[in-house]
Amino acid sequence: MASLPGETLEAPPLPAGQMLYVSLLVELLRSRPGLLFWGATLAQALLWTLVPALVYSAPPGDVALTLATGHEWVAGSRLGPPLANWLAEIAFGLAGHHMIGVYLLSQICVVISFWAVFALGRSIVGAHHALMAVLLMTGIIAFSVPTPEFGPSVLAMPLTALAWLQFWRALGEGKRRYWFVLGIDLGLLLLTTYAGLIAAGLILLFTVATARGRASATTLEPWLGGMIAVLVVFPHLIWIDRSGSGSFAAGLALSPGRIGAWIGSIGWLIAFHAGALVLIAVTGGFNAAPRAPAPVFERAPVAAFAKQFVYFFALAPVLAGTLPSLLFGQSTPLGGSGPM
Repeated sequence: MASLPGETLEAPPLPAGQMLYVSLLVELLRSRPGLLFWGATLAQALLWTLVPALVYSAPPGDVALTLATGHEWVAGSRLGPPLANWLAEIAFGLAGHHMIGVYLLSQICVVISFWAVFALGRSIVGAHHALMAVLLMTGIIAFSVPTPEFGPSVLAMPLTALAWLQFWRALGEGKRRYWFVLGIDLGLLLLTTYAGLIAAGLILLFTVATARGRASATTLEPWLGGMIAVLVVFPHLIWIDRSGSGSFAAGLALSPGRIGAWIGSIGWLIAFHAGALVLIAVTGGFNAAPRAPAPVFERAPVAAFAKQFVYFFALAPVLAGTLPSLLFGQSTPLGGSGPM
C-alpha cells in the first residue's frame, strides 16, 4: 500500500560510521501497512477461535443463556434487545451445533472493529499511524475483553466502531450517502443493546455542538438516516410496548457507594490500557533520550475539526457509559467494556 499524500517515512541523520538497522516489523509497517494489519488481526482471530473451541468444556460466561434465548426467536427478553441472541443461534446452527461457530462469530466482530478503526484512522492521520493504533488495540483487547463470550457487548464493538466511521464519512468528509448507512448501523446497535442510545445521543450532541454538524442538519439525508434507524429497531419497540418492559426508573438516588462504583468503573477502563502505557514508557515515549536512531513516520497536520471529532468520541463515550454506575450502582460500563 502506497503512502498517502503528505505522509513520508524518514530517518534522522546518523553519526559517521553508524548504520541504521530496521526490523522486519518496521519495514512491513512502512511498505505494507495493509498486509501487516490483516496479518495481525486475522492471527488474533484464529487464535481466539481455536483456543476456546479446543480447550473450553462448556460455553464461557453467558453464552449458553444467549443461545437459549436466541433459540426462542423472540423480539426481546429480560436480557435486552434480541440481535445478539439471534446471530448466536444462527452461527451455532451453521456450525452443526458446535460452539466453534459462536467463537468464530465473536472474532469476526473483533476483526470488523479493528478494520473500522483502521479505516477511520487512515482517513484522518494516514495508514501508518492508523496501523500503529490498531496494533496497540490488539494487545489491549486480547487482555481486557473476553471476546469468546459472545453477547451484546461483543456485537456492539463493531457496530459502535462502524458508527464512528460512517459518521465521520458523512460529516467530516461530506459524503452524504453515509447518513443512510449510519442509520442502518445505529438501528442494528439499538437492536443489540440499550447502550446504543449513548452512541446515538453522542452523535446528536456532536452534530448540534459543531457548526458543520448544524449545517448538515439543513439537508435531508440526516433525517432520513434517523428514520431508517427507527424502522430497523421498530420490532423491538413494539415488543417493549406490549410487554411493558421499558422502565428503568428504579433506584436513581445518588449515594457514596454509587459514586465509588462510577470511579471504579472508570478506573477499570484505564487499567485495561495499562499495557499501552507501559509500552510507551519502555520505548521512551515520555521524552526519554533515544538509545539509537529510529525511523520517523511523518504525516500532514490534522485538521482542527478532525481533532475535535477524535477527542470527543474517545472521551465522551467513557463518561456517558459509566454514568449508570451513579444511577444504578453498576460496577461495569453500560453495554460492557468492549465498545468503550
